[in-house]
Amino acid sequence: MKDRIMEDSRRDLIVGFAGFFVVTALLICASEGLNSEGLYLLEFKKGVHDGFNFLGNWNSSDQTPCGWKGVNCSSDPKNPVVVSISLALLNLSGTLGPSICNLANLAELNVSNNKFTGNIPKEIGNCLRLESLYLNNNQFDGQIPSELGNLPSLTWLNLCNNKISGPIPEEVGKLSSLELFLAYSNNISGPLPVSLVNLKNMRIFRVGDNFISGSIPSTISRCENLEFLGLALNNLTGNIPKEIGMLKSLTDLILWNNELTGFIPKEIGNCTNLQTLALYENKLVGEIPGEIGNIKSLTILYLYLNGLNGTIPTQIGNLSLATEIDFSSNYLSGEIPSELGQIQGLSLLFLFGNQLTGIIPDELGTLSQLDRLVLSDNKLSGNIPAALGNLSHLTNLQLGGNLLSGGIPAELGALTGLQMLNLSHNVLSGRIPAQLGNLIMLKQLVLNNNDLSGEIPRLCGGPVGGCNGNPSSCSMHPCLKGGLSATWANIITRHEGAIGVVSLVLIVILLHLMRHRLLELVCCKCKSEAMVN
Repeated sequence: MKDRIMEDSRRDLIVGFAGFFVVTALLICASEGLNSEGLYLLEFKKGVHDGFNFLGNWNSSDQTPCGWKGVNCSSDPKNPVVVSISLALLNLSGTLGPSICNLANLAELNVSNNKFTGNIPKEIGNCLRLESLYLNNNQFDGQIPSELGNLPSLTWLNLCNNKISGPIPEEVGKLSSLELFLAYSNNISGPLPVSLVNLKNMRIFRVGDNFISGSIPSTISRCENLEFLGLALNNLTGNIPKEIGMLKSLTDLILWNNELTGFIPKEIGNCTNLQTLALYENKLVGEIPGEIGNIKSLTILYLYLNGLNGTIPTQIGNLSLATEIDFSSNYLSGEIPSELGQIQGLSLLFLFGNQLTGIIPDELGTLSQLDRLVLSDNKLSGNIPAALGNLSHLTNLQLGGNLLSGGIPAELGALTGLQMLNLSHNVLSGRIPAQLGNLIMLKQLVLNNNDLSGEIPRLCGGPVGGCNGNPSSCSMHPCLKGGLSATWANIITRHEGAIGVVSLVLIVILLHLMRHRLLELVCCKCKSEAMVN
């Protein structure tokens, strides 16, 4: 009996201990709750307005944040930690709270394309393992925190399209791993930091569309892996340093719309991997260096709106991959080099607003891909080459404001895709060829101030009703109903002495076209400017 009682007591004691341990374990698990990283993220969420409830599964009842929207953790099942946060394009607003900077293992933070405001927290410098930081396309203001210089692993830094002001801190030069720095379209001011020389791994540096001043440091050449240098739309002054020619990996040099002066350095011809060279809208002078012809990979060459003089170097013909060349609005003289005809992929050639002389070379008629050819406002003479009629892709042909003579070649009637034809302000004579009636896509025809005579051809290919359903375009030039013709004696000439109702209508049309001439020239400059900054 005694043994039985002792056995029962022993069993009760074991059951009691077992129950105690189970309850204790449950209490421990219950007391643990959400780990510290989850708590940091919930603290961050307090400063965020989430109008579409994208972060609805960020729950305090979870043990870890590893299943939350936009949160990625390491693969360690025993101790998963947050390694990346991707909250791009979620229409979030509010501020970037400093608590997110307590995530010690964070390698990527992406809150781009939202509506965040306020400063970039200086605590971001605590994320010592951060490799990629995307804050672009928000409304962040204040300055770039110098604490970013504490991030030795940072490789990608994107701050573009915000309202960030102040200078780029010198501490950026401590980011020895940095390969990409994007801060264009902000309000950044001050000079480029001298410490950029330390960024040996930098490949892309784009800070265009800001208020950066001072000069381009010659030491930029030490960024030997640099591929894209974008400094457009700033207040930079001084010369383009010749040391840029040492950047053998450079593919894009974008310096347009600054206050740069001096010559284009001939050393730029050493950048043999260059694809885009955009130096327009500066105060550059001197000649276009022939060494540019060494850059066989060049596709975009924009030098317009400077003070360049001298002749167009014949070496430009070596740019066999070029698609767009714009030397307009300079003081270039001499003849148009026939070597341009060697660039068979050329789609845009703008040389207007210079002092070019001589004839239009026949070789331009071999540029089968040419879409826009504008040679207006020079001193070109001779006949309009009939070979231009071979340019089957041409949509815009402007030769006005020159000294061209002879007749309008009938071959231009083969340019069935032509939308703009401006031959005004020359000394052209003879009749307007009837073949221009084949230009069914024509929207603007400007022939005023010449010595043309004879009959008005049936433009638009016939009566008004047959103009591709676009009578508004036909109204811009004389589409005579029923194919009627009228005799004009110097109606569209330099004398403009026409009489009668038909003449009055024509004059009104011509004035309308002349009013749009400058606009058309401006519109012609809507080229490939994706390289903008």
